[in-house]
Amino acid sequence: MEEKKKVIRVEEVTDPDMMSKELDSVVLEGGNKTKGIILFLICSIIGIAVFFGQIEGSTIFGIIYNGFVDLFGQAIYWILSIVITANFICHIYFKWC
Repeated sequence: MEEKKKVIRVEEVTDPDMMSKELDSVVLEGGNKTKGIILFLICSIIGIAVFFGQIEGSTIFGIIYNGFVDLFGQAIYWILSIVITANFICHIYFKWC
């Protein structure tokens, strides 16, 4: 006997940390599928351009990185460490508290 799977519509998805079994049962409708493909392509193109595109012999990521280092000096490393730690603490807090 086959067990019937519950089909979950996109509007019903509220947990961003769904188990993969539940995530596999999400059904996208036409508009959501098209929107997802368009967002995927746009973000992929931006990511490829940032890491592989070059302006005057330097990658765009390198230009942005050096701009932050020039703007904040050595404090940028502490700022990044604080942002990453705060992100981790907020994730733990909102996930389990």
